[in-house]
Amino acid sequence: MTPEEELAQIIGQSNTLIGYVPLASEPEWEDCPILTPKGHVLTIPQDMTVDPFESAKALKTAISGPTTMIIPGTVFDPYGGRKGRGGGWYDRLLSVLPKEWVRIGVCHQTQLSHQPLAQAGWDHEVDWVVVKEP
Repeated sequence: MTPEEELAQIIGQSNTLIGYVPLASEPEWEDCPILTPKGHVLTIPQDMTVDPFESAKALKTAISGPTTMIIPGTVFDPYGGRKGRGGGWYDRLLSVLPKEWVRIGVCHQTQLSHQPLAQAGWDHEVDWVVVKEP
């Protein structure tokens, strides 16, 4: 099985896909054919003034079963390393969400570092990185 087939199978088994509202520099994840959800879709809003712990609590209450999250970032490495938007919001959110939820980073080719990114103790990696074709 190719990595693309494996990821498509994981997404296909998810009851819920959680996406994000992209900022100007971030790819439109909905345009990636491999990220086509089979179940319910939720979107995390751009409003970073919302408490990430309250958002996590609401997500855990609303969702049951296998879940896939699409995580934004400014740069990713092929090993799951991620640099976020700079405020730590997603790292706080991810710190309290179930580890079983599959985490997928989406980036443009120019946002993929082929070298491992330095990670701080609070940084959360993604399980998969999808590079959006131009």
